[in-house]
Amino acid sequence: MAITMIVCSCNAIREDEVRAAARRGCPNPESAYASLGCEPQCRCCLSYAQELIDEELNKVVPIRARAA
Repeated sequence: MAITMIVCSCNAIREDEVRAAARRGCPNPESAYASLGCEPQCRCCLSYAQELIDEELNKVVPIRARAA
């Protein structure tokens, strides 16, 4: 099992959970957190969570482009 970084200490959300939420279609941290049953608290983590989501979404786009 790989060790992943805590992204949100208020909600104890890990990097792998944010990435998985992005792969399920969550385009921003608020929707990712909601899919995990919580919401942002202090909001310090939102920019990093968005970076992770953007990385995951950018992985998906080239695959879809090749399929077209």
